[in-house]
Amino acid sequence: MGLLVTNFVRRLFQSRDRQAAEMAPTVQCASTLANDQAQVFVIRPDYSAGKPLIEFRGNHRAPDFPSVLRLLEQALPGFNAKGEEPCPDEFVWTISYTGGEFELCDDWGGLFVLPRSNHDAVIADVSAALIVSGSFQHVGTP
Repeated sequence: MGLLVTNFVRRLFQSRDRQAAEMAPTVQCASTLANDQAQVFVIRPDYSAGKPLIEFRGNHRAPDFPSVLRLLEQALPGFNAKGEEPCPDEFVWTISYTGGEFELCDDWGGLFVLPRSNHDAVIADVSAALIVSGSFQHVGTP
């Protein structure tokens, strides 16, 4: 599985410049979960501008759903999150880290990672962090 994750991350970084790829952290899988127990996410374009986003599948409000915020806080260097006052069905965290900025949006329709800067780098970094955690696996587009 470690080789699969390493190859996945390598493909994600191929579109980035050489310096960014060299600075990418070495990925080693620390998974203790079987693939069928891991939660899944997809990477797809957003509906307005066609920029990539991460959409989590499954019931993200279930008690056994992994804390995405906590996983990313542990994995992304320079992590800083600010939350907004929640609406009845929505909560948005604005997150910055050394690689860029994104929103983690929890609403009635699901849980999403919406890059605000460095779109491809943010998607690559967040995807790698989720996979390496062992709690998530990437599946094909919806």
